Amino acid sequence: MNPDQRKSHSPRHARFACRFQAVRWLLMFCGFMAASALPAQVTLKADGPGNTYELIDSALGGGAEEVPDCSDTAFGRHISEAFDDVLGKYVFIFQMHVAPDNDRCINFDRQRNEIKTYGPSPAYVKGFYGDFCSYRWKFKLDAAFQPSPSFTHIHQIKAGDGTDADLPLMTISPRSATPERVEIIYTAPAGLSGSGTKATAPLANFKGQWIEAFEQVLYATNGTYQLTLRRVSDGVVLLSYTNNNINMWRGDATFNRPKWGIYRSLNNPSYLRDEQVRFADFCIAKGNDFCPSDISTPVPRISTPVIVSAGAIVFSAGNGVPGATCYVLTSTNLTLPLTNWTIVATNVFDGNGNFTATNSLPANVSSQYFLLQTIKSF
Repeated sequence: MNPDQRKSHSPRHARFACRFQAVRWLLMFCGFMAASALPAQVTLKADGPGNTYELIDSALGGGAEEVPDCSDTAFGRHISEAFDDVLGKYVFIFQMHVAPDNDRCINFDRQRNEIKTYGPSPAYVKGFYGDFCSYRWKFKLDAAFQPSPSFTHIHQIKAGDGTDADLPLMTISPRSATPERVEIIYTAPAGLSGSGTKATAPLANFKGQWIEAFEQVLYATNGTYQLTLRRVSDGVVLLSYTNNNINMWRGDATFNRPKWGIYRSLNNPSYLRDEQVRFADFCIAKGNDFCPSDISTPVPRISTPVIVSAGAIVFSAGNGVPGATCYVLTSTNLTLPLTNWTIVATNVFDGNGNFTATNSLPANVSSQYFLLQTIKSF
């Protein structure tokens, strides 16, 4: 018997200073800004073994589980809770067995163990046309996790209804390949182009690690999508994808919804094994509401500035968050309020978290100060 059935953008900054050919440089990072008002998020946090389905339903509404319990009654509930020593809290455990589990005793060529928002869910946790929705959660794949060449999804964004609701719009999908990888896959609405794998990262970086996912979606035909996957232990970004013009709406759908768990094909069962995927700290927010992060953001590292000619200087930064916007500001007076500093360059951290800027040196100025500011919501 499964034991689950027994219980009834704060600023960060660092200062750097150096003297180089009579020019003094101050490089500062004013960190990642987060919203201060958190009025209306919906959160789902494990609270200990027992009544797990009831806890999930209290946040997501209705009967929010799509589980293989009917095919494996001896095991019982396939979503439970247990204490996690790394996070120091209770987390959700999603179980899947190669046999006899299937997809709710409906489909037998696949297996499904997911939670979702859907029709009976509260309106706040469903994405209607024009809604800007944010989702944050944590997950952990086992160190020996085995994907297959066929689909395995651990997260989906799908239409909640309509004639084009079968295929997900977006998925996070571990894949057997050389090397194994995590894929971000987009499937365009029926009859439209643009489908395909949009970003990948080595699966080895994810195995055995707690990962924080942060996803923001504008649900519209000219929508937007942003996803960042960060390692909890050090805040390092393992995968990031942003698209500011993407169709995130399917035809006659009335709402979109997220799903989390294990949904995998049985077309290549020899690749698979019994799996346990851990999830924690689900948060759903809409509009100006925000789901805060509780993990640290890495402070970008500054290299030593180099004057490449009589009138220009180059400095670089690493360890940034891919896609974070960077502003280079300057002043000859260090005591001036930041609102009085002048922006001389705007750029973004690249896919590897690096940034390079070249700035001119004004003539007849003995001291010039620069500030490198990055702003990104997490």
